[in-house]
Amino acid sequence: MSRVNAAEFASRLCSDFVRRIAERENRAFIVTQFKYPDGDFVSLYIEQNGDAVSVSDLGDTMFKCRMRGVEITDVRRKWIETICGMYGICFEDSIFRKPIASDRTGVDCLAFCEAISKISTLEYDAESRQKAMLPAQLESLIHLQVEPYRIPERNWTHSTFDPKASFPVDYRFNSPGNPTQIFHVASREKSTLVAAVSNFQRVQGIFAPTLSVISPEIELGVHQIDRLQRASTEIKFGVIGNEQRIVEFVLGRKAA
Repeated sequence: MSRVNAAEFASRLCSDFVRRIAERENRAFIVTQFKYPDGDFVSLYIEQNGDAVSVSDLGDTMFKCRMRGVEITDVRRKWIETICGMYGICFEDSIFRKPIASDRTGVDCLAFCEAISKISTLEYDAESRQKAMLPAQLESLIHLQVEPYRIPERNWTHSTFDPKASFPVDYRFNSPGNPTQIFHVASREKSTLVAAVSNFQRVQGIFAPTLSVISPEIELGVHQIDRLQRASTEIKFGVIGNEQRIVEFVLGRKAA
C-alpha cells in the first residue's frame, strides 16, 4: 500500500479543518482540529491502494480507549460497528479506515473525524447517546412537519464556490420562498464547523436565515456560544420543547 503526499491531500481540505502537517517515523500525516478526550488532536493517515485512497487512524483511537481503561465489550463493539456503518467506515484489527472519494474529500474526512469523536468519547454509552439523539430528533421533526411543505437539501454545499464540499449545511431549504438553513450542533467540534461555514458563506456573499439547534448536554464555552450566535440568526437548545419554533423558522408559519 503506497502513501499519498499529506501536504497535497491537505490542500484539498478546509483550512479550518487542518491544524498542521506532522511526521512520525518518517511518515507524514494530517493533524485535524478534532480532539480525543485526553486533549490530543485526531490525526489522519492517508493511504493509497491502486486508484483507491483512504484515511485511517492507524489504531490511535482504540489505543487511547485502552489507555483510559475502557473495555471494548461485545455491546460496545456493536455500538462501534453501528457508528462505523452510519459513516461508511471499516473497522478491522483495531484500525478505523474510510474510503475517500475524489469529489468528496472534505466531506468524507469530516465524516471520518466525526465518527472517531463519537467512538473515542463512547457516545454509545447512556449519557452520550442522549447527545447523539439530537440529529435524529431534528431529522424526524423535519421529515414529519416540514417536508410536506418544503423539501430540504441535506448536507448542502455550493457547487460553484465550494467544489470540494468542505462547508456543508445540514439542511438547506431553497424553495419555495427564500433560502433557509438549519444546523444541528451535538459537539464542540460541530460548533466550530458551523462558525466556519457561516464565515465562508459571508465571504462568498451567500446570505440566508440560519437556525442552530444545540444539544443541551454539550458544554460550550462562552466563546463558542458567541461564535454560534454570530453565525446564526437564531439558536435553540434542543429539539424537545422547540418543535413549533423550528417548524415556524423554516415555513414562516405554523404547520397545518
